[in-house]
Amino acid sequence: MGLERITMVCQGVASTFETDLLRPIMDKVCEMSAVPYKKSEKTDISLRIITDHARCVSFLISDGVIPGNEGRSYVLRMILRRALRHGKILGMDLPFLYKLVDVVVENYGEAYPDLVKNKAKIIDTIKKEEERFAKTLDRGYKMLDEFIEAKKDIDGESAFKLYDTYGFPFELTKEIAEENGLKVDEAGYKSAMQEQKDRAKAATAKISVTGDIKYAKVEEQVGSTEFVGYNENECGAKILATVEGDGYVDIVLDKTPFYAECGGQVGDSGYIENDNLKAEVLTTFKVNKLFVHRSKLLNGEITIGENVRAKIDLARREEIRLHHSSAHLLQAALTKVLGNEVKQAGSQVEENRMRFDFTFSRAMTSAEISKTEDIVNEWIAEGLDVTTQEMDIEQAKLTGAVALFGEKYEDVVRVVSMGIGGNCISKEFCAGTHARNTRDLRMFKIVSEGAIAAGTRRIEVVVSKAAFEYMNERVKEMDKLSQMFKVHSEEVIERVEKLQEENKELQKELTQAKEESARAKFATFLSKSEDIDGGKLFVSKVENFDGNAIKAGIEFMSQKLGECIIILASEKTVAVKVSDSFVKKGVNAGKIVGEIARATGANGGGRPNFAQGGVKDASKLDEILVKVQDDIKSVRV
Repeated sequence: MGLERITMVCQGVASTFETDLLRPIMDKVCEMSAVPYKKSEKTDISLRIITDHARCVSFLISDGVIPGNEGRSYVLRMILRRALRHGKILGMDLPFLYKLVDVVVENYGEAYPDLVKNKAKIIDTIKKEEERFAKTLDRGYKMLDEFIEAKKDIDGESAFKLYDTYGFPFELTKEIAEENGLKVDEAGYKSAMQEQKDRAKAATAKISVTGDIKYAKVEEQVGSTEFVGYNENECGAKILATVEGDGYVDIVLDKTPFYAECGGQVGDSGYIENDNLKAEVLTTFKVNKLFVHRSKLLNGEITIGENVRAKIDLARREEIRLHHSSAHLLQAALTKVLGNEVKQAGSQVEENRMRFDFTFSRAMTSAEISKTEDIVNEWIAEGLDVTTQEMDIEQAKLTGAVALFGEKYEDVVRVVSMGIGGNCISKEFCAGTHARNTRDLRMFKIVSEGAIAAGTRRIEVVVSKAAFEYMNERVKEMDKLSQMFKVHSEEVIERVEKLQEENKELQKELTQAKEESARAKFATFLSKSEDIDGGKLFVSKVENFDGNAIKAGIEFMSQKLGECIIILASEKTVAVKVSDSFVKKGVNAGKIVGEIARATGANGGGRPNFAQGGVKDASKLDEILVKVQDDIKSVRV
């Protein structure tokens, strides 16, 4: 029994929504929507859904979940958008749901302090998701209305389009359809979804499902591979099986020092050889517990059952170790700088860079990036020992080791610690390979920080050799700029800033010159305007003017002509100006622009007195301009 139901029983009320936990949220929803509770069953359903979902999404976001299209992120987005839809039913404009967070935190914050700590993040995440959905909500509803008005069941392709284009989760589409007595082709929707996933998979170089099955059968025949690569860089082994590929051969050994791609760390490369064979291992991956060495045969022949020597590319492995350790140090530093809301959302560890994805609601500032770098470089300078222990998973959890949310772990796990005792700055579940001491990383440098999805950021890092190479390249680039500008390196920034200011001034002058040229050109048009009932009409094509010049020219002409209708079109744009007196008579600039733009295959619109649009096929302009001109004259002359 949940907290709200226990509270309902203790307080002797009829429903959870009448408890002192949910009733304040409900009252706020009623106040915002101006719809009283228990007025009608239909509005009560919407009020209860908004109340419940406001509480639900607040807790999910506080726990580190962000709206998305997969797993728990999809569940959050579905719940949130369902609440928004019921807000629209009650006549509420988006965004509104974020305003309920204060009440949720006020009622639950004492028992759940994380809500208080993450309040700003919760509000920001909900508001951004509302603003994102608001952009497509009306268009999605328009599409749904077509089915509702025609009393036509929604096919799978349309349901998928509502999801993929307009952001309507399938469950929301289904709910709306059922309310209107319609059905949704769920099988067709799933088929369309699968087709999209298949197209995405086809664009990657991942091992296929067919391949997984193939290697699983090999494992059934020869058994699993013994991995010795945590302690050994090379070992003797026996060839158990091979699988021929297009330009490569996959080799399976009974044991191997090669780390297989896992947990974001790339697979090892190196060589498998004996007196009769030399094969270059390009990468290593695993299916279940079978390690597969994707190789290029350099010379000799591969013989099943033959003994070989398996050697990893030690220099490459060392750089991979260091970059993997940098991911652990980065997560610890981000938590110190940005707070506990930072959760790892993925990583990629290679020999020359490390990519780290994490949940966070905004871009990091320059100061925060610098502080993160400083903290990690201080830990590197301290020379903290990096230790690894294997232990029972429950025992590992008791040590405070951090596990990646959603990751599946064996009963026995490896725990990687950086620092000892009170000076332990990182402790994580990790099956990867690592530095022996933080000092081995030598230097830590953040190369970039940016968004990859709503609420998810990505940092790219280089350490050790790659960091020095990166810094040396930056110095070379600065030297080139110094030579180009003929200034010392410390004066380059000042010189660039000066050039930017000069460029702004030149742009202003160029814009002014274009506007002057436009006005001079358009001044010659004044005598060509036609008299119509109530003022002047001018319709024409113009050449060699951009949108800004056309806008300046149209404003100039309207001032000179007084009450008028002006229509100008170029190969790329169309603009219409309608004086207020003509607007009152029903002439609408937005509608005129829309008609002209659509005739050329483009789009456009705007206010009744001024509008702009695009032109796609300029060959259609003459015909549509004559039609519009005739239409105006036939009605207004």
